[in-house]
Amino acid sequence: MTEDDDDELIVRPLNLLPAEKENLLHPDPVKVAAQKKFIRDRIINKENADLLGNVEAMQLLSELGSDLMINAFACNFKVNGRVNMDVVSSNSIQPQGHAINSETWNLGGGKLLEQSHFPTPLSRVERR
Repeated sequence: MTEDDDDELIVRPLNLLPAEKENLLHPDPVKVAAQKKFIRDRIINKENADLLGNVEAMQLLSELGSDLMINAFACNFKVNGRVNMDVVSSNSIQPQGHAINSETWNLGGGKLLEQSHFPTPLSRVERR
């Protein structure tokens, strides 16, 4: 997701793609977009057996690393189409963003809410 998208909420993973790591200050947007497309088309929602038989997918997964098992991300929002620049305001929405994008979270009183009750938020993030 980029600041140019129409969505009002911005969710940005903190773990960089290999294409983003090639040039940290000025990543090639074409390479980054191609790598995101590859992940969506050839990795997301694929069976483990299919992934194991896909040399290119396994190579990219090894480059991505195991730290992707923990989803580290930051949330921000737009006001009148412009990205919010106030850190305090952005920090105020972090707990809600993490709750929405978690598989389960504690509602208190021993009740757990599962992400399956709300499939839309994670499916929107998957498009990244």
